[in-house]
Amino acid sequence: MNVAAAPSLWLERAWPAVPPRPAQTAPETVDVVVVGGGLTGLWTAYYLVRDHPGLDVLVLEAERVGFGASGRNGGWCSALFPASGATLARRHGEAAARDLRAAMRATVREVGDVTAAEDLGCGFVRGGTVTVARSAAQLTRLHAHAVEDRRWGDATEVLTAAEARTRLAADGVLGGTWNPDCARIDPGALVTGLARAVERRGARVREGSRVVTLRPGAVDVAVGPAGAPRPSTVTVRARHVVRATEAWTPRLPGRRRTLVPVYSLMVATEPLPASTWARVGLGDRETFTDGRHLIVYGQRTPDDRLAFGGRSAPYHWCSTVRPEHERVPRVHRALEHAVVDLLPALRGVRFTHRWGRRARRAARLARIRGPRRRRRRVGGWLRGRRRRDGEPRGPHPRRPAHRARDGAHGAAVGGPPLAALGAGAAALGGRHGRRGRGPARGCRGAADRAAQSRGARDGTAGRGLSAHPRPAGRLRRVPGARRPWSAPTPRRRAPRRA
Repeated sequence: MNVAAAPSLWLERAWPAVPPRPAQTAPETVDVVVVGGGLTGLWTAYYLVRDHPGLDVLVLEAERVGFGASGRNGGWCSALFPASGATLARRHGEAAARDLRAAMRATVREVGDVTAAEDLGCGFVRGGTVTVARSAAQLTRLHAHAVEDRRWGDATEVLTAAEARTRLAADGVLGGTWNPDCARIDPGALVTGLARAVERRGARVREGSRVVTLRPGAVDVAVGPAGAPRPSTVTVRARHVVRATEAWTPRLPGRRRTLVPVYSLMVATEPLPASTWARVGLGDRETFTDGRHLIVYGQRTPDDRLAFGGRSAPYHWCSTVRPEHERVPRVHRALEHAVVDLLPALRGVRFTHRWGRRARRAARLARIRGPRRRRRRVGGWLRGRRRRDGEPRGPHPRRPAHRARDGAHGAAVGGPPLAALGAGAAALGGRHGRRGRGPARGCRGAADRAAQSRGARDGTAGRGLSAHPRPAGRLRRVPGARRPWSAPTPRRRAPRRA
């Protein structure tokens, strides 16, 4: 079994308290097999065995319970939803949108009830979320969000500058909002405690059991040493198969483009004394963020550290999933500087933990749950075009981040504004950029990068990614040529028959 070192602050404390579970090494037939030992899979298994005590449920986890984002996230149990109420109302009606928002709020209360009933010991404190505004533009957006939230039944309150500073003593606060439907948790304690609760109710959890093939009615589990090029497998058959692999889905055969893995990195301080917390705030254990477009998030941990994270990690070409993407020193340093800039009381505090996680995203899509007809498998997607602030959710699964354009601001997601790149950048987002040949099909090739460097020297870089105009039509590359692309090659057409 491949038992990795604890990849986060949360799991560093949770894993030593639970011995590793055995792997699945023999064929078996069960009622339900859940692939993935994170929160998605474990909550599914919990309610199955709670509501149907006689059901035979098997959870298969490739590493250890909580190894993915479930044991590395920011520790928010929140009613936030990736699609706005207005978007949901346009597609499904206002009543359905209100019902969904009410269900999200009820979910936070339900998690609190389960953690108390099952004694999960995850530090659940429902202190709400405080969002501070540090510029006039942020303040305007937060006020608009508060009005929109109240329309759909959310109890978001508008805070004055003094009220916001009482909750979070951030620098340069002009105002803010507070929403009660969020709780601070310890994710590692939650996921490991939930696994124990699932086992107490009769389900089985197997670790070190990597599923290599998933199909309706059965899954194939690799056995033998990890990393073997062609491992032997055993088959687990089930009436129902639940794929709860989230950001690890691209590793399954035929699923590389199903989801986009998006990385989010975090840092945590040493335990802080009461005098420092008196200058920081968060007396009610609120989670916190601010009104910037780049998502940041933080909390006061159960052992009085400050954990802070953000989605400043880059999107990796072709949705690659590698351990080194989770630890980027440049991004971790930026997060440390950002939280000190937000909370000057932390200046001089030592940061002891740095880690990262991969989450799953699909551009313009919002996740739903439900069985697919004519298939014994659970999962699905609901289209949703925009985030709460009107910006795209993220890069398209088949489009690299530097070509996914921000429709609200005319900027390339993960790159500089299109106005700075010129017409050449805009062409990359068009039909030829997606379906053309050579580097225009994907990310920039060596010729385009060299041309951009030459343009920076001679002052012509503003005309696009390449300093030379690119002719339309079918392009072919000429090694050593001054221009990165030759003249168009005429297409050969079949002779027309009389």
